[in-house]
Amino acid sequence: MRQEVLQCNRCPRSTSDQCRQCNLLFAAHAQITLTVLAAYGAYTISDELLDLSGVLACVALGLWVAAKGRHRISSAVVEPMHTVWCVGSRTS
Repeated sequence: MRQEVLQCNRCPRSTSDQCRQCNLLFAAHAQITLTVLAAYGAYTISDELLDLSGVLACVALGLWVAAKGRHRISSAVVEPMHTVWCVGSRTS
């Protein structure tokens, strides 16, 4: 049987399994999306379901991520994540 090799859309010379840049891009998108969803979820659950302050829930989540979650974020994703959150804080 012949195994089909998938080509990476961004890097046509390499296969998708070997494309480190695209894997990092996917990891960045996934981890940034998880932080945004966590903040939104913390706010919504706290405010709507528990009748507590959603803002304080987001602050508590931010403090937890700064203390414990920072070690779980890959080093290649730190800069793009910082950019996303800084832009988000400046637009509001």
